[in-house]
Amino acid sequence: MNFYEYVLELAKHDPKLRKLYQEEQASSEKAYRREMMKAADDIHQLKAELKELSEKATKNQSSVEESDKVAEGWKNKYYEAFADLSNARKMLDKEVENEKKFALKEMIKEIIPIIDTFDVAFKKRIEDEVVRGYVEGFKIIYNKLCNLLKAKQVEIVIPTIGEEYNPTYMEAIQVSEGPENNKVMDVYGKAFILHDVVLRPARVIISKAIKHN
Repeated sequence: MNFYEYVLELAKHDPKLRKLYQEEQASSEKAYRREMMKAADDIHQLKAELKELSEKATKNQSSVEESDKVAEGWKNKYYEAFADLSNARKMLDKEVENEKKFALKEMIKEIIPIIDTFDVAFKKRIEDEVVRGYVEGFKIIYNKLCNLLKAKQVEIVIPTIGEEYNPTYMEAIQVSEGPENNKVMDVYGKAFILHDVVLRPARVIISKAIKHN
């Protein structure tokens, strides 16, 4: 028999001890109830706090998701604005480049007749020594003009006598009888080409074969 069982046995035969035991037991039961009620209150409070924290977390998650959506929207707007700006810059650069090309074309078209005049003059035979001196000076100017055009990416094309007539950069100003058809017989003007665009075709005389009976 242990001590607890021994005390119970004594309490059965001793009224004072039995009363004391009963009071102690009642007091222990009250303390137990108080502890249980306190534990229940603590559990209820913890559940309430947990619910509040869960609601706040859900609300914060919604706020985060909403912030992410707003940020994504601004990011897309930024990319759209950047793309628009890039396209606008490209269009502006293209317009500026086209304006430069147009201005260059107009300048070249003004120079071409001067070069034609020099070409015609240089074909003539000069006997006078003084005039020859002037001609040599003109050739220096002529060469400077041609070099200026070449520096501006202008291709100066002189057709070769006997080559096939090419309408893409040649203009037939006359047709003469010859042994074959469509052959260059003479050149009266050079072709001037800028960036694959023919500013002025070469002026040529081409041949046409005549059949004799």
